[in-house]
Amino acid sequence: MHITINQQSVDCHPNDSLHRILVRYCEAQELVLNEVAVTLDDTLIPRSTWPDYQTKSGDTFTLFSAVAGG
Repeated sequence: MHITINQQSVDCHPNDSLHRILVRYCEAQELVLNEVAVTLDDTLIPRSTWPDYQTKSGDTFTLFSAVAGG
């Protein structure tokens, strides 16, 4: 199954939760999982739902990370 995260194609197993996919993606991109927010089609996905959220082939996610500074 293929999904897109930040304009990158990601292969994943159909039974993978969003949380599992994000753990792998963040490790590969050297991101801190607890510091990202995720949207699907411009809708924020609450962190509390990630473990139970089942992705669908073709889903397009965007990850955001807060940056401190001014």
